[in-house]
Amino acid sequence: QAYGIVNTPEFRRHNPHGCIPTICDPRAGGVAMWESNTIVRYLARSYLPHWLGGPSPAEQARSEMWMDWVLGPGDHQGTTFADANHHLIDQTARTPADQRDLAC
Repeated sequence: QAYGIVNTPEFRRHNPHGCIPTICDPRAGGVAMWESNTIVRYLARSYLPHWLGGPSPAEQARSEMWMDWVLGPGDHQGTTFADANHHLIDQTARTPADQRDLAC
């Protein structure tokens, strides 16, 4: 389905918020999860355990702090990664092609 999948009952069973990204991992019994950083952490820990900086919690935290930094105030000048990313997702995945704002 090209557009509107987040509003289907099937998608809402996996993510009641109706947001992307959402994944279902068949190797973990089809468990569903959402939120970008949660998904990255899950995939790294499940399939590439040393990818998040190393085996120790301190090494992993040094990588994870950059993932969480993007959730904060950004450049402290009114521009945040979260705002820009949300707008990008809205324009490319949630808005039908004929209604997109191409000036963004």
